[in-house]
Amino acid sequence: MSDCRQPNEAPEEERAAIVAKYELGRNDNSHIYPWEDPGFEVYHVTDRYGFLHDHRLPEKLTAHETKVRELESERLNKWLKMLKNWDKYCGGEKLRRRIYKGIPNAIRGEVWCRVLEVTQIKQEQEGKYREMREKAKLFSPDIRQIDLDVNR
Repeated sequence: MSDCRQPNEAPEEERAAIVAKYELGRNDNSHIYPWEDPGFEVYHVTDRYGFLHDHRLPEKLTAHETKVRELESERLNKWLKMLKNWDKYCGGEKLRRRIYKGIPNAIRGEVWCRVLEVTQIKQEQEGKYREMREKAKLFSPDIRQIDLDVNR
């Protein structure tokens, strides 16, 4: 792994420069590589799971893809009903079976937030993320590597 620091730049100065760059954000005069730009064409040829393809994907779905989408739509409707009555199903066998069969992409985040009780944890740990983020800005030995990895 190569060292990208300027020869006389101390780690503390480098850390401060990296943090400042992210806090300012990108402006119109910023130089970026094409792959850093969200408008780069390669990002517009991805399938629903994020896999890149050489050419734009066909507009029409295959019979198999149509069937898979219909099944996911049926499951989505069942999951939406379950979410409305979450207290009834939480921790139950029906919830376990449905999770095993697969959570539809459209509500996966919401379901996992409920299963993991994220709202309750956020209330119990209010301000913790901000506190840890500020500590990381000052002390993280990995900030340089994170900066290098962000756009990969």
